[in-house]
Amino acid sequence: MERFKNYINGEWVAPKSGKYFKNINPANIEDVIGEFPESAQEDVNYAVASAKEAFAEWKKVPAPKRGDIIRKVGDIFARRKDEIAKIMTREMGKPVFETKGDLKGALRVMEAGETLGMDTVWYLQRMASLAIKAKNVSRAIYLLRRVLAIDPQNRNARDMLDAILK
Repeated sequence: MERFKNYINGEWVAPKSGKYFKNINPANIEDVIGEFPESAQEDVNYAVASAKEAFAEWKKVPAPKRGDIIRKVGDIFARRKDEIAKIMTREMGKPVFETKGDLKGALRVMEAGETLGMDTVWYLQRMASLAIKAKNVSRAIYLLRRVLAIDPQNRNARDMLDAILK
């Protein structure tokens, strides 16, 4: 049985407590996925401190470069989506079509992260346009409000919002 570790500060580390718990596939209780860390407060504190340090460096990276990195991660997810969906299904007991939907949402977030590194208004307009085409009016209005909050003079966003509200 595989024993997993915490990924903290760029390395795999055992929990300070030395304790683990068994993760069992909820759809098949005979299937033990592995042993996972039973992390203690000390582990959490270390992870949070490491994340704060990493963020201090990450925010110094120019937005277009951050966008490139996020896009590359999204590309990996997209290439491996079937494999990742099966792993998620095994851990959560969800049907594969649902975990694939979850991954699709994650890919959209990565696309947003990539695009937000370049042109926030353009991205939000594009997402609002897709929401309108899908007849998801509440999502389109939410996105367009974000655009309008960024740039109240943005004519395309105002025109799109007017078209929705008519």
